Amino acid sequence: MASSGTCRSATRAGAARAARGAAGIWRSTGGRWRGTRAAHPADPRAYAERTIATALAGDADAAAACRATATALGRGVGALLNAVDPAVVTLGGLGADLLSVAGAALHAGVRRGAMAWRRDDLPPVLPAALGSSGPAIGAAESAMALVLTEQALAV
Repeated sequence: MASSGTCRSATRAGAARAARGAAGIWRSTGGRWRGTRAAHPADPRAYAERTIATALAGDADAAAACRATATALGRGVGALLNAVDPAVVTLGGLGADLLSVAGAALHAGVRRGAMAWRRDDLPPVLPAALGSSGPAIGAAESAMALVLTEQALAV
């Protein structure tokens, strides 16, 4: 049985991996997209997008790479669940793409990353509803909230 210090360290490592996105997962696998032997591309995000598209087209090696990466992302999400305790988790960008191509692996990773007491009551992990427009819409809404206060409107 791991000590609580070990659990905290593992949680931080998983969360840090999940937070780094495509380039972080790329670096954490020794410069290789999980499950492949490919050399480091100039653009890891574009490579990840091509790998996901290739997996969706039926390529077994690309699908295996996506499953392995989705599992790693899921473990990071599970680690974050331990600390944040959200009602729902949304994934955008490559996370949403991995959810569509390797959802079972991602969900299995979430279960592995979550503490034992959480595993029976995990929140749903869903693709972000606003897709790639989400950050821009969120920024606009935040700006409007600052402008549309009672104090600002009274001027």
